[in-house]
Amino acid sequence: MTSAPRAAFVTGATGFLGWEIARQLIEAGTQVRALSRSGTLPGDLASVEIVQGDLDDVGLLAEAMAGCHQVFHVAADVSMWPKRWANSYAANVVGTRNIVDAALRARIGRLVFTSSASTIGKPLGKAGPE
Repeated sequence: MTSAPRAAFVTGATGFLGWEIARQLIEAGTQVRALSRSGTLPGDLASVEIVQGDLDDVGLLAEAMAGCHQVFHVAADVSMWPKRWANSYAANVVGTRNIVDAALRARIGRLVFTSSASTIGKPLGKAGPE
């Protein structure tokens, strides 16, 4: 009896770290499905199945994770510009919550989350997006 090939869902594969994770997963024989807002990935990742979408669609995320054994959540808004605080909050906090919710729906066995320096947050007394 042959088992199904291992599969992983990767967010942030258009960035340096996510691309490298996807590349190493492929090298290890894992099938990779990656989320991309643009529908494309940089570099030589021709075997990656691309799911076009964003972190704000829990239904799409859960559907895209179906059949995967693990999720690598590397996508982030790394802007430290205060005027973009709401965008950073939406991507880094709400987007991560959506990934976790989708992974639970899809019954993913392993979720690896990589944070960014943008989690430092706003000064005390300024909670949440403006």
